[in-house]
Amino acid sequence: MSYLEINGIDLWYERAGQGRPVIFLHAFAVSGAMWFGQVSALTAAGWDVVWIDQRGHGKSSAPSGAYTVSQMAADVHQLVERLKLGRVCLVGLSMGGRVAMRFALDYPDEIAALVLVSSKSEPALEAKDDLEDLIKKVEQGQIAWAIEEWYKRPSYHRLAAAAPDLVARLKAEWREKSGNGFVGAARAIIEMDPMTNRLSEIKAPTLALAGELDPLCHPYVALYERSIPRCQGNIAQASGHFVNVEQPDRFNNLLLAFLSQTG
Repeated sequence: MSYLEINGIDLWYERAGQGRPVIFLHAFAVSGAMWFGQVSALTAAGWDVVWIDQRGHGKSSAPSGAYTVSQMAADVHQLVERLKLGRVCLVGLSMGGRVAMRFALDYPDEIAALVLVSSKSEPALEAKDDLEDLIKKVEQGQIAWAIEEWYKRPSYHRLAAAAPDLVARLKAEWREKSGNGFVGAARAIIEMDPMTNRLSEIKAPTLALAGELDPLCHPYVALYERSIPRCQGNIAQASGHFVNVEQPDRFNNLLLAFLSQTG
């Protein structure tokens, strides 16, 4: 476990293995712990694996105020530079996928491959009303209530069913926080600049993946296949939003097969 002082925050990260670098970026209101099912598979396959808690989440700092997706991508950029990782393979799920896309656009010389899981290139407008209501509750000091409400969403309910110990730990961590991270990151995903009209600028080999039971993400997989020049799409059968947790073996096989193609 390590910290780097980056862009005015303490960013927590962990690293394992040797080889080409892969960085994992987690979803909103979760943490880097959601990727534990990938670490051993990738290190065994000869990859240098880095997973982080993005600003506002887990063990990383949670400054007050709204965050931006560009700011979170800049955090990753600084991590890459400080650790001297060179060109990286970036894997992001949901919010993490938004950050990964922004990184690919803002720092194209630092990305070797891109994996977008359950990710949208547009703001989270489908959740905007719910998040605005929860933000108000958090600002009134009700972070524990807000996180319980957020985890009632179907995608997070499936996460809890697949990894109850992980979710119990995540909820306990959130109950100890001020709520700054929840508010800041929520603002980042509902107020982000759309990236759809810039997808053709992404030149890195890309894998776009969504679960069969997460239909709101299916059109984006098709969009990425049409718009990103070197993109392949895949729908994981019988899986929801958190494909890597719900079906870790299938996800790991898809990920490793894709990464092996990148050379």
